Amino acid sequence: MKIFFILVFVISPLVLVAQDCKFSYYNKKGGHYLFSTYFQDDMRTTRDGVCEMSENGKIYEKRVFKNGLLVEEELNFFNQYQSEQKRVRTKMNHNPILGNELGTLEEWNEKGILVNHWRFYLDKDRRRRSIITEYHHNGPLRFRKEYAFIKLSEIDSYHLKENPPHTIDAFGYTSLIVPYGKHEEFDEKGNLILEQYFNTLSTYDQDAIHLLDGPSREFHANGKLKSSGTYKEGNLDSNWISYHYNGQVHVKGMYRNNLKDGNWEVYNVQGRLTQLSTFEETAMNPFAPIKETTWNDYGIKIEEKYIEKDGRGILTKWDENGNVMRYCMFSPSSQMNWTNVSLLQYEKLYYDNRQLKSILNNLPNADTNYVSYYQNGQLERYRHNTLKDNTRFDEQKTWTSTGVLLSENTTKQGKGEIYQKALIYYSSGGIKSRMEITNDLRVDEKYSTKGVLFSKKELLDGRLHGKLYELDTLSGNLTTGSYDKGIRNGEWKVQNAAGTTIISKKYKLGCTDNKNAVISWDKFSSKEQKEFKLNANTQIPQSAPFKSWEALLLKRDSIAYWIGLAQRALEKEGQTFELDQVETTALRFEMPQVYYIGLEKRDTSNARVKSLLRIMDSLNWKFDQLKLENGIYQGEIKLKDYITYYLIQKYLGEHASFFHQELEGNQKNRRAEYGFHPRNDTTLSIIEMKDCYARISLSENGQNAQLIVYSDGELEFENRYYSWKEWNTLVENAPRYPKMYHD
Repeated sequence: MKIFFILVFVISPLVLVAQDCKFSYYNKKGGHYLFSTYFQDDMRTTRDGVCEMSENGKIYEKRVFKNGLLVEEELNFFNQYQSEQKRVRTKMNHNPILGNELGTLEEWNEKGILVNHWRFYLDKDRRRRSIITEYHHNGPLRFRKEYAFIKLSEIDSYHLKENPPHTIDAFGYTSLIVPYGKHEEFDEKGNLILEQYFNTLSTYDQDAIHLLDGPSREFHANGKLKSSGTYKEGNLDSNWISYHYNGQVHVKGMYRNNLKDGNWEVYNVQGRLTQLSTFEETAMNPFAPIKETTWNDYGIKIEEKYIEKDGRGILTKWDENGNVMRYCMFSPSSQMNWTNVSLLQYEKLYYDNRQLKSILNNLPNADTNYVSYYQNGQLERYRHNTLKDNTRFDEQKTWTSTGVLLSENTTKQGKGEIYQKALIYYSSGGIKSRMEITNDLRVDEKYSTKGVLFSKKELLDGRLHGKLYELDTLSGNLTTGSYDKGIRNGEWKVQNAAGTTIISKKYKLGCTDNKNAVISWDKFSSKEQKEFKLNANTQIPQSAPFKSWEALLLKRDSIAYWIGLAQRALEKEGQTFELDQVETTALRFEMPQVYYIGLEKRDTSNARVKSLLRIMDSLNWKFDQLKLENGIYQGEIKLKDYITYYLIQKYLGEHASFFHQELEGNQKNRRAEYGFHPRNDTTLSIIEMKDCYARISLSENGQNAQLIVYSDGELEFENRYYSWKEWNTLVENAPRYPKMYHD
């Protein structure tokens, strides 16, 4: 709430009102409307006498001036019958000889209800004051507020610039008006809801809340006290009490220097104490209590938290029978947050049956950092970590509710080395998986419920590197091979359950040694080649900076080849879907004739025409359509193949802004409009291409995976992370998004 209060009447000119006397609010010297000195248009001659605007003898505006000062004002509404209806009445006495009254202003709405009443007077110190009374539009009192006017002589040197000479009135007052005295606020029924005092006089512009000084009371709608207290120079001070709607005390306590101090009590609507908080101004965090106790509505203590001298926080919770359910210790913090688990040093939890649930112990030299139990008392989880000689040791274990070991994990990290071993068990007790990491090397093993090893992988920096062992437990087929940084390298063999080799291949960094096994581009039909090229077009960014059209098409054809290999391999795995496609069939153009005069005649005397024709000849482009319509050359150039926006700009240069691509295909609009694929679409995109293999990203139903496709048509998930059965299950069970507007 701003502390200045200036009344401004904006007079809208009416066609039916005679301009008997032209009055301008801006031809004045002073801040407040009613205390300014008004001048004629020459800004030298002060106004005197009557200035009136009327129509057919009926007053619309009337003002009376004496020595430039407004002493009387009458403003009226005109209704549809052209009858006068009072709007504003002002009476001013700028130099009272007897008494202290300076005048009044009253304002009515169009319904004839008084909405504002201003009283101006001189107080005992001869300072100009005002009492502003405002009413609801249905009549009851809304506000009653007291203000004081500030003289230029009271403004300090720093704020003088905010009060230029033309804003100072003839009595030395500035435009600054500040809250000073009693302020009251009423509801729509006229009931008092807020009473505050501004007993400190401010001589510069600031928010009113900073000027509050004195008692403050707030009331409920039923008239009962809601809160009471005191402000001191804008700060909360002394005793404060808030009340429930039924009149019972809600909260009470003391403020000192705008801070809570001492004991603060909270009561429920029945008057029972439910919380007691203690504050100290000298505490590490004076805004938070150093101790707080909470009771339920029946008077049973359910929570207590306090901060020790060293800053540590202690929290205890009880159930309704007085049993401890939680005990916590928090590390010192200047902003104690009782919900911040990162500050927890120690925590003990219990089940409702009083069985110990868990213990968290991050205190120095703790022998166990975390242990939890099932409700039957069986150990559930255990964790312990220590630091010794700059090496961190970590051990974790989990069990079933019947005491069967489910997992164990051991980590050793320090001095630039890391070792980790993780074992997971079936609920029956048999080993399920084993993982061992030594620095960048990792070995993964998986076992069946019968204890048979069916998968073993060696990885380096997160990629298959070394031996692979995979056993299909259903068919009995065994796959073995070697990898180098995620790519097949060495012998690759598949044997049946009888040990007979059914597949045998050799690779060198992804390249098969059997040249006849390589699937060349000409192995695809012309229809397939076109389909794959159209898909490859969608994977070339329009802004990709190719040196030439030929370079773009060469890259596109390489992408098309690998897409074709992947598509054919996916079909073998039962993965069929429609590929995204787009092509540029033509370039459409619209060129102003004024720039290209003589284009239809190939008149090269025009520099622009000459430049454009030279470019087209170099690209072997021809106008397939060219017509002049309304001063614009329109038509198209048929293209033999796909082209990007970047190359259009590169080749056509200054002419490019008049050309745009004519796109065809199932992605010509979707990509342009949305810039992304809807979640349920299945897409393939090339990530990396080498001579003998390519990395491909597969996205289906919101799930993503990377695959490797080899030149002999072999396809596998990178690191053989999934089998196709696992992938299909993942896709089928993926969470579904609701249909979008473009689905």
